[in-house]
Amino acid sequence: MRGIEEMSVLCRELHSSDASEQRLNTAVESFARGILIHMKDTLDQPSQQVIEYLYEANTRLPDLHSASLALSLALSLCFYATKSPDDYERVMGHIDKIIASLSPVGSPSETLNLREHLSQAAGFAVLRDAYYSNPEHLEEAISRTRAYLGFVPIEDTEHRKVIQSLAQLVRRRAKEFGDTDVPKQKKSLTDEIFI
Repeated sequence: MRGIEEMSVLCRELHSSDASEQRLNTAVESFARGILIHMKDTLDQPSQQVIEYLYEANTRLPDLHSASLALSLALSLCFYATKSPDDYERVMGHIDKIIASLSPVGSPSETLNLREHLSQAAGFAVLRDAYYSNPEHLEEAISRTRAYLGFVPIEDTEHRKVIQSLAQLVRRRAKEFGDTDVPKQKKSLTDEIFI
């Protein structure tokens, strides 16, 4: 982690120099990939210095996908470690910003990127609901899981898993909090999932 912190200082210095955009992109790309590899292997929570630089890199180089992923991973590790509502808001704010910037009918890589971030958002919402179960958190988990399901092709093996997860959330809502928005006539679980 000390090496990653040193890299963040060097990249920050490169930002303030007269380095070409290509050289800066290459350096930040290498830094971000290093973070992704290190943090995925160790699950170490990054320092505040690294997170601050990742925010800076994302602001200055918004199209650099690896820097965005590195920030998502860094913020998610903070949330996993602290289970703090503030850390949840930080990671979801970052993910929502990325989701808003992507077009659902863009290039295949952009659509895949959108799907990846919708999956992350659903996963974090479900995790927060598990930590702090209340009706609002459960509704957000259901909503974000539905949004993700809309980008998972039916033939994909993930589709069935997402439907099962969504069905569990909907059943839990009915069991724990009642179904205030269900009309008198009984709906099937399938109807409820896709509402």
